[in-house]
Amino acid sequence: MILLLFALSCTSSKTTDTSTPDPVYLSQGAPKAGVAESYIDFPLGTPLGGYSSRCNYLGGSGKADNRKSAYSLAFNPSAGVHTMPNTKVLWLENGDQHFVLLKADVIYIYDGLVEELEDQLSQSTGIDLEGRISLTASHTHHAPANFSDQIHFYLGGDRYNEEVFRRFIKSMVDISLEAYETREDVSIGFSQHKDWDADDEVYRDRRGENDDLVLWPDQVEGKHPYLWVMRVDDLEGNPKGVFFHFPIHGTMLGDENTFISTDASGQIETRLADHFGPNVVVAHMQGPAGDISPVGSSDNGHRFAQLEALGERAYQKIYEAWEETPTSSQEFTMESVQRAVPQSLEDIRVTRDGTVDWYYPPYDANRIPDDQIYDADGSLLSPFDEFNAQYGAAFCGYDDPLISTGTIGSQIPPYDGCMQVELVSYIINGVFQLTDFWEEGEAPLPLPGSRRASISATRIGPVSILNESGTQVESQMLLGFFPGETTTMFADQYRRRAKSELGFEHTMTVAYSQDHEGYLLIPEDWLLGGYEPNINLWGPLQGEHLIEHSLKMVEEHLTTDLVEPQDPNGEWQPYDFQDRELPELIPDRTPAAGTALSEVPDEMYNYFPDLPLSVEPSGTIRRAQDIVQFMWEGGDTGVDRPHIVLERKNGEDWEEVTTEEGMLVDERRGDILLSYTPSPLYPLSAEQSTYYWIGWQAVGTNTDRMGFPEGTYRFHIYGKSYVGNNTTWPWDTEDYELTSPEFVVTPAQINVSVEDNHVLISLIGHPQGFRLLSMEGSSDGSNPPIQSTLTLTHSDGSMTEIEQDPIIENGYLRYTDLDLSDTIRIDSVDIYGNTGLWEYEGESEE
Repeated sequence: MILLLFALSCTSSKTTDTSTPDPVYLSQGAPKAGVAESYIDFPLGTPLGGYSSRCNYLGGSGKADNRKSAYSLAFNPSAGVHTMPNTKVLWLENGDQHFVLLKADVIYIYDGLVEELEDQLSQSTGIDLEGRISLTASHTHHAPANFSDQIHFYLGGDRYNEEVFRRFIKSMVDISLEAYETREDVSIGFSQHKDWDADDEVYRDRRGENDDLVLWPDQVEGKHPYLWVMRVDDLEGNPKGVFFHFPIHGTMLGDENTFISTDASGQIETRLADHFGPNVVVAHMQGPAGDISPVGSSDNGHRFAQLEALGERAYQKIYEAWEETPTSSQEFTMESVQRAVPQSLEDIRVTRDGTVDWYYPPYDANRIPDDQIYDADGSLLSPFDEFNAQYGAAFCGYDDPLISTGTIGSQIPPYDGCMQVELVSYIINGVFQLTDFWEEGEAPLPLPGSRRASISATRIGPVSILNESGTQVESQMLLGFFPGETTTMFADQYRRRAKSELGFEHTMTVAYSQDHEGYLLIPEDWLLGGYEPNINLWGPLQGEHLIEHSLKMVEEHLTTDLVEPQDPNGEWQPYDFQDRELPELIPDRTPAAGTALSEVPDEMYNYFPDLPLSVEPSGTIRRAQDIVQFMWEGGDTGVDRPHIVLERKNGEDWEEVTTEEGMLVDERRGDILLSYTPSPLYPLSAEQSTYYWIGWQAVGTNTDRMGFPEGTYRFHIYGKSYVGNNTTWPWDTEDYELTSPEFVVTPAQINVSVEDNHVLISLIGHPQGFRLLSMEGSSDGSNPPIQSTLTLTHSDGSMTEIEQDPIIENGYLRYTDLDLSDTIRIDSVDIYGNTGLWEYEGESEE
């Protein structure tokens, strides 16, 4: 059908039927928005989600030591912080309708979070927010995940923890209310940029199985090529919010990492936020990242440094796209809708607007499938009798089944690797000790939440949009939110069908939103097998089944000027998970919290195994080349997430250090690393002390990385210790503070060497260096100094300054074809005052 463009505001017509409520119509209004961001209150020690291999029974990767945590069960506890997970909020309204968009740095979304947000925010504001909240995840594989009570995803982040859930909810509710309370008149707009990363500098296609799959003439080839930018400015043109959308997986650090981190998308946000400063909310919304990997290079050294390099490569492209994005404060209409879509063998069907009829036959324990997938012309045969899974199936797509028994009966790939969910549930029962955790004494079948998948959509318009051809239009914008790892062909299909069937010219498909169902592929892509089909429960038709329900939902709710009730008959409600009690694992009292350590504890965890640990800074450290350390005893990790601020001495006063843009130098954005060690490591029932370590390199911001200002510095630590008599969270605490010994930052040392008639200069990073020093260098190797001068001293005492543009080569600046025949000394000084020296030592004796 043709999309109604709502050119004028509408008023409701009265009805004489007093038993029927008057219809309510959408009204146009000018945009108002509030934006806000805050760190999520996840306790240290909470296990990291994203890699099943972190489970002790499935590989045990990412194990710091033998520590136990009150917040982990079968997964290894996290051991520290690289960057802290954020929640970022846009609260948009037009005087008629409200839309709340939240983005959180977690692996996936649990529909129970969305329900609780709706309830609490509706109660706090008096606004009915049912169906008007969209919550999306960054998909970092290095943040807590045990806030989800979907049993099958315990395998992705450990067994559900009610305290973690409630702390997460409180963080999101508090910051959402801040956004609500700070709304003001704004101008907004969107822009779309195709092939913005054509050379794979930021992200790349990782799925080779579908390289030869061509289904329609205008099909996207290779990776998803689109970048969307949403710009929110105040009425004077000052930026308030920058929201951008493209696909990238959060997997740069790998499964052995033990530190909480926002990974790829978070680092890109951080770099872009560095440009705008602390008063602008910068948020990435995930695109179809299911078949996309981030691009990193080991040439940049440590993986933390590789993340910074990724941020540098992405930042300029996204900023330029933001600059091109138009905005307007014109009036528009807006509407949102959400549904929990039924999914089972009986519910799932795909018709592609009447062109096909694809479905599963009812479950039959005695069925022998025909194992015929394709017709003679290459089209898909229906019914899909190979997918004979009463409660769904997992681990499809592999050449061989994970376990030889419990498959679904088909002998043809990709079905031959599928495991019945019933068998998977037995594994989950044992690994996650469900006997006393679920009312049923085991994982109930069907698995809770597995037969419902929550989706949502929002239409805004007319708004200013710069389309992919570079033309500015005033048009409708459709945002479709999907519960899982959407893939390139999935997003392409949704975009195509929203246009051909509903008339939407501009569609953004936001992944990892509202719920989680694993990977979402269209049928033809799923049937090619590979890694992606192994993580979902409802086979080849699940992905497009959700597409079709989204299109139907959009057609019924978002293409008319009527405000339809969200779900008047209770047809689209999510699964009602059982209520949970807060765990009664009380933090230890730590009377010595806030005490600097005088010696390194025997069990102290070392993220860098080859780094000699130190309890305090040495008196003098070189910028970029040394690692400053400090240790202290703090509070139990249930209450203490220390905040560490770098301070600089100014006369007799100490001042907090910020970047030129006003960003605080602390432990939350990757400047200062933080780890903790309980003592004893175990058992958890023992009375434990908690020791904290921080590590910092004197690295400047972005373009001035090798030029951190000289001066006298110290660390200022703010923490908490448990002091109450609570038996459950929230815990009573008291604050502690301490400062480290001061230390002086001095210039770095430049390495100067001679090879025949060539001179090479470089700034050598610390062997355990973790900060990016140069895009052309390595955090733990050679880096070309910035704007260096080279001066030769000759045997007669005369001096020559070399006027040559050196070649950058393998992290060095190479000066070539120099006459060094009577040179006895070479001095190098860069723009920051870092210096290096080479002196002639005479002819070597043979």
